[in-house]
Amino acid sequence: MRRVEIRLDSQPLLLGLQTQQAEFGMRRTSPLIQMERTPPSVQCERTGPTLLIDQAKVWEEMGTGGPMYLTQQQKIQAQAGALEAIGNIAQEGDFLAAIENPGNTIASLAAQLPPEPEFNVGLVPESRPSIRFEGGLKIDWRLGEIKSEFKPGQVETNYQPQAVKAYIRQYDYLKVWTVERSGALLDWQVE
Repeated sequence: MRRVEIRLDSQPLLLGLQTQQAEFGMRRTSPLIQMERTPPSVQCERTGPTLLIDQAKVWEEMGTGGPMYLTQQQKIQAQAGALEAIGNIAQEGDFLAAIENPGNTIASLAAQLPPEPEFNVGLVPESRPSIRFEGGLKIDWRLGEIKSEFKPGQVETNYQPQAVKAYIRQYDYLKVWTVERSGALLDWQVE
């Protein structure tokens, strides 16, 4: 007897899942403040006190031209007076040495002396010298400065969301075919 067998071969469908966890990354740059400071400065220049005395008016009232002028005049007068005194002494010596001349006596020499000068007493000077004080303090000051530069910080974030990817690991199929057989018939049951 001829018989036909139907044969089945199948394979189930297999799915695969590929998952990726969510990732969150953060990178931070700190803010930066740069400061440049110039300190304040004070410079003091002091001129010490100076006493100035102007006696020109006083010297004019006294009939002199000041200490240097008076010194020069006194020097000239002293030199001239010294030469005149030397000349007078030499003449007197010559006069006394000539004893052969009648009347050459010390008394006659004393009679030839000039009379004593008259003196007038007065207060000189009548005005006071001009007196003034000079001196000072010069202050030069500069304010300090602060220059600042601010760079804000930055935050960079990187986010990658969670992902699920499905894919087919194994395809399903159903294969059906027939086989002809001869021989005894067996009854079997498919469960």
